[in-house]
Parts: sequence; structure tokens; C-alpha cells
Amino acid sequence: MVNTLSLYKPLLHGLMKLAGMNRKVVEIESGTAINFWVPSDETTKPAVVFLHGFGFDGILTWQFQVLALANKYAVYVPDLLFFGDSTTDKSERSPAFQAECMAKCLQKLGVEKCTLVGLSYGGMVGFKMAEIYPNLVDSMVITCSVMALTESITRDGLQRIGFPSWAQYLIPETVEGVKTLLDVAFYKLPWIPNFIYKDILEAMYFDHRKERHELLEDLIVKDKNFTAPNFTQRIHLLWGGDDIIFDKTEARNLIELLQGKATLHCIERAGHLVELERPFVYNRQLKKILAPSVPLEVTRNVLKTRQNVKLQRNNILSSNFSSHGRFLDSTLRTRVNRPKVRRTKKEKDEEEEILVVHGIAVPEERYVKFDVYVNVVNETIMNPRFREFAGTFVHIDPGVIRVAREAILKLSERRLILSLEDLEADGDDIIWVTSVSRMKRALHACKSEDTEVRTEEPRSLTEELRTEEEESEPVT
Repeated sequence: MVNTLSLYKPLLHGLMKLAGMNRKVVEIESGTAINFWVPSDETTKPAVVFLHGFGFDGILTWQFQVLALANKYAVYVPDLLFFGDSTTDKSERSPAFQAECMAKCLQKLGVEKCTLVGLSYGGMVGFKMAEIYPNLVDSMVITCSVMALTESITRDGLQRIGFPSWAQYLIPETVEGVKTLLDVAFYKLPWIPNFIYKDILEAMYFDHRKERHELLEDLIVKDKNFTAPNFTQRIHLLWGGDDIIFDKTEARNLIELLQGKATLHCIERAGHLVELERPFVYNRQLKKILAPSVPLEVTRNVLKTRQNVKLQRNNILSSNFSSHGRFLDSTLRTRVNRPKVRRTKKEKDEEEEILVVHGIAVPEERYVKFDVYVNVVNETIMNPRFREFAGTFVHIDPGVIRVAREAILKLSERRLILSLEDLEADGDDIIWVTSVSRMKRALHACKSEDTEVRTEEPRSLTEELRTEEEESEPVT
């Protein structure tokens, strides 16, 4: 019987070529060759390098991300040594050696600076690349990984998944072993027929078993021998919210090791293989991270300076627009004080903090559209691809509101609500809300005491929409 994975790979490779990607084997030196997927043509697009985990090869792991990003970025997807078609006759097995090989390949391919996206084992290799080659690695997106696989992290991780060693989990010998591997790595594994598991075992886990055991042996670091480097790169953590291999505690520990400089976004209802389990959500967040934006540190400094500006000067307003309201005929920037910062986890669980814009007045016959941003420094260069983008308010027909974004923007005819945590503004004592009109004519935006930050008990979107229907009034 033909192996289904062997049938799928040529189809996937054909899709990659249609997306502008080609396979290329890069020989670093005699005996060491790395298989890469690279852009078909020379390009000046920003380079993004994807490093896979300790399971599938590069293109199987990142197939959905390559298809989503290849049109706007120069995407590079290698197979790490002893995965896919990458091999070496050297005896070195450390993450540092993997990092060295990847860096040399990228240099041969003409990549001078890149963003690394690393999953699990690939994240550990990525950290080594960032440490050894800081001029090559400009920024990193780390998914469900750690800086180094220390003894204590190993102990806790193996206890959570119920295995005595990483090798027994990551290098399965039976069909049941493959089932268990994927069941642990997914939040909710879909039904897969047995013959598929058998094909995965034959195609992915029969080759290089000895070398992979050696890779795992060289991966574990004694606690006393580990010291966290001081990274200069921008680092973002994009996590499966229900990962049990490296859970949220490990993500928070990683932020501490990075001295609080990293950002963290968790994708709920997703496990360790979040990029495969929830690819559309993962890609949306990844695009926001990769989108050009003002660095957070620069933003903080500019916003602090802005706080000292007289509130009524130019278009900088307090949260009270006065009884006459404001026309949204140009960019409207509003300073809003938060009731409390640095809330505890218990407080966040009990009450969701939301930003509310009241009293949006929309004439029934008018088409209305405006974009909303939070903590923007320069709105003239902003667009919906930037991380500061909260969402779009659109009024098309009488009593109809359509939202051009995910659940960050919820409802309604009279209010625009944004989740502050989703916008990385949870640690700020002041929120700057910028509304940018996308209309030729002005919209009478708000009335007195229009904008506030408050807390309320978390509700589902369904409950919130139902409440809004009950409370809604005709729009004027």
C-alpha cells in the first residue's frame, strides 16, 4: 500500500512552488548539507526564517505559515540536521552546532538580517543563533519553547506528559507511540485513521533514530551550568494556551529570563503544535508581530512626553468630550485614565477590563467607517497590519454594525469595546485611543463623558450581543 504522506508531499511541494518557493540543498562543507525551501526569485523583501520542532520536517511543520506569508516576505524554511533531507557526517549534536549550520547556510543564501520563528526544538536553536550571530538575527518569534532544556524544565515537562524521558516521547517506535505523541501535542486531536499514524511512523521516524537520540542527549543542560544570555533582539512569545509540554508557567519563566523585554500572546484552545492546530489565528498574530511598527520602548517614551502636553491643545482630548461632542472629521486622539494597573490573575479572571466609547451618533442614511488604534505614536503611517490596530467600526445600513476584525472589537450600535490585554496595553496607567476617519464627510462621534476604562464580569460574545439588543436605542 502506498504511504499517504509520500503522496501528500509532492502535492505540498507543488503548492509551495505556486507560492513562489523552491527547494535548494545548501552544502556548507563536505559531508554537511542542509535542505532549504527558499524564494524562487531574488528579492528585497524582509527575510523570515522558520525553524521546526523535534517531529515533522520544516515544510510539513510550517506549510500554512509559508502559504500565508510568502507573498510579502522572503521565507526560508530549513530542515534541521537529521530531519527531512539534512545530514552531516560530523559527530557534533549540540543546538549550537545546529545554529552554526543554519547561520552559514543563510549567509550562503545572501540573507544578511532576518526574523527567526522557532517552534519547540527550533526555538532553542533560534536562541543559540540569536546569541552567537546577533547581527544576523534581528528579532525572534518563539513558540512553545525554552531558552535551554535544563534539568528542572525536563523534570517538570516529563511529569506533565507522563513520560520517563524525552526520547520515549519524541522518537516513537509504534503506531500507538505516534498517536500519543500527537495527542499530547494537540489541545484536541481530530480523528485520524490508524493507517495514517502508521504512514507517519514509517515516513518520519524510521530514519536517523540513533542521531536523534544523540541530539536529545546533547540538548539537556545541568541547571548549575545554565546562564541566560543578554539578548539585544526584539523577542515575541506566541504560545499555545493549552500546551502541556511547555505550559504558560514556562512562558512566564521565559519572560523573567528575558528580563521582561519579551511580549507574550497565548492562543487559547491550542496545544504545543499551535501553528498546525489553529493556523489562521496563529498566522493573524504572526502577521501583526512581523508588521512594521514603532518599537515598544520608543512608543513608551513618546507617550510619556505626550502626557505632559496640555490636553485641549490641537486634537489631544481628555476622555470627556463636553456636552457638544466631537465631529470625527480628522484624526481624533483621546487620553483615557485606567482605574487600576497590574491587576492580579484572580482579578483578571473575575473581571475583564474593557475600553468603552459611548454615544456614537450615526445618521441612518450615512455610510460610516473609522479605524481605532491604541497607543499610537504616528497615525499617519498606521494601517490595519500594525499591532496597534484594534479594529474598524463600520455602519452600512440603519441599525447594522459590521466589524472588520476578530473578537478584539465587539458589537454594537452605541459602543466600541476593545480588550486591553489583547492590545498589549495591560501594564499602562494611561491609554491613548486614536480614531482615524475613513470617510469623506464628518461623523458626529461622541457626547459627554464618552470614553472610559472600566471592569465588568467576563461575558461571552453571545451574551454581550443579546444584552446590547435589549439595551439599544435608535441611532441619531
